[in-house]
Amino acid sequence: MSFDIKWENLTVDNTINESIQSFLDEQFKKLSLPSYISNLSVTDFQLGEIPPEITIRHIGDPFDEFYEDTTDSPETEQPKEEYTGDDDDDDDDDEDDESDDDGPGLSTISEGIHLLNFNRTGSPLPDATPLSPRPMNRSRDSFQSILHPFGVNIGPTGSETPTNLLNQSYFSSRRVSIKQKQPLYDENDIQLIVEFNYKGNLHMNILVNLLVNYPSPNFISLPIKLHITDIEIHSIATIAYLKKAVFLSFLCDVNDETIPEFNNSQSIEYYTKNNPIDIIKKIKIESEIGEVESNILRNVGKVERFLVEQLRNILREELAWPSWICLDMNDDDEEEEEEENPSESSSTTHVGS
Repeated sequence: MSFDIKWENLTVDNTINESIQSFLDEQFKKLSLPSYISNLSVTDFQLGEIPPEITIRHIGDPFDEFYEDTTDSPETEQPKEEYTGDDDDDDDDDEDDESDDDGPGLSTISEGIHLLNFNRTGSPLPDATPLSPRPMNRSRDSFQSILHPFGVNIGPTGSETPTNLLNQSYFSSRRVSIKQKQPLYDENDIQLIVEFNYKGNLHMNILVNLLVNYPSPNFISLPIKLHITDIEIHSIATIAYLKKAVFLSFLCDVNDETIPEFNNSQSIEYYTKNNPIDIIKKIKIESEIGEVESNILRNVGKVERFLVEQLRNILREELAWPSWICLDMNDDDEEEEEEENPSESSSTTHVGS
């Protein structure tokens, strides 16, 4: 099965480029800048004409966290009540409630993916333990079967994904009881696990002032234009569609290089202590600046390294699991409805996390 992605439709209208530019500019303005930088702003952003290569690795049900994001009020919560009546049916109900509440909790994402505590050869580690069945019998294949057969490996460096990124203990803080929370599913809901490989001609421009603080603070303020190009991304991502909204989140990086076999003498903590994901694999920055002294050029290099690291941090915080972006399609339907019925139109504000 294959899909045709009309990438050119994203670039015909400059609205998307302007939206991304505005978002990045807002994120950069929130940064705490070092003493040698001021007035940092994103002045241009273009997606480019080369689309990413997307390979579908798995089709299944969306993660429960996505349902939580689309629900305005708490989902189907069942408060505990004490019954003092003598009716036998009420006593039976109480016993059933106690039986349900005493059952094990359900990890909202790690159900069915506990086998992802895998090693480099693909065999599961012995400490993986199964969880209770998911309510409504909605099964989800383990991520082990999704990722490993297609060469998703874990590297030993700090920029690679830890081997137990999706281990159930990683999400233990988000456990809920089966009885207390049951997201409302729809038969049209779908989630794709995809391999996202991008080597396009996306580019962005950043304008920043380089400060020389000697012999006095802000002694020289030198504007620098930075061109960011040749961005490469090779990651596993999830794309989910539910309730007329599209969710996107990156799960882990894909390592193209040959890596050594997993050494059982090394503890799993050796890998989990590193950063979970980078998203940006490679990036190129060109500086546009006039003739300056050599000490100022050294500071230009520091500016470039600072911007690369901050750009990686922004993408990790906004796009890497457990974060995601949500594209709400309901707004488009409301705009069409307002055009058809202008007299009955009303203003609605959607607030999402």
